[in-house]
Amino acid sequence: MCRTLRHQAVVKENPMPDPIVERTIAITRSLRGVAYAVMDRAFEERAAGELDMAGFLAVSERYQQMINDANRTMYRVAESLPPLGAHIEKLEAATQDLEKMSKRLHDAHDIVAIASQLVVALSSLAVAVVRPDASTVGATVDAIVNVGETIRARIADR
Repeated sequence: MCRTLRHQAVVKENPMPDPIVERTIAITRSLRGVAYAVMDRAFEERAAGELDMAGFLAVSERYQQMINDANRTMYRVAESLPPLGAHIEKLEAATQDLEKMSKRLHDAHDIVAIASQLVVALSSLAVAVVRPDASTVGATVDAIVNVGETIRARIADR
């Protein structure tokens, strides 16, 4: 059942799934999974006394922005079906690598920095969907890779 008029319009205009839309949804799902893991880690750090209230609230605000950016990305790609096809493989590869690194978030510290970088990656993805050229997609891939590198560095520093 469609809940919003916007949702109804998108579903009515695009009744058949497009492979690029489905692949973009998979990318945003993976990035949402990392966002959930970041928020879970913030809860763990807060419970252990390792994260003060200001840091916890900063991660919580960034988490909400990540989810909003993921939603915005899905609507944009479903509404406009931009030509992401030439770039989707790069985005998928970067996202898969980040998804693997996110499994180590429980070993990482400085979750506020990781959350900040994930916001940048999701915001960049939202821009790449609207303007899918080599530079915006390249910036998005770099942003996604940077999140994984930050997780890796925050594990090594521990």
